[in-house]
Amino acid sequence: MMTPAPVQITSFAAGVAGVGTWAFLGASALGRTIRYFAMAILVFAFRPRIMAWWRTRSRRTKRVGLAIVAAAFVLALIAALMV
Repeated sequence: MMTPAPVQITSFAAGVAGVGTWAFLGASALGRTIRYFAMAILVFAFRPRIMAWWRTRSRRTKRVGLAIVAAAFVLALIAALMV
């Protein structure tokens, strides 16, 4: 998934800096919890505007948008499998 800093880089940096395993896992879990909770709040708060915007788009625009999102997920999966 797309994250502010890739987990591999942050885990490598934490190892180089001598951060303990449990401290790193705790910080990682806390950071992700805050991030996804904040995203959920934004989606909940702006849901009516998002839905109204989506309804005004043409069927072709929706299909192109969904195809772009699907392609991004496929590319991310391929990139993850290559590492």
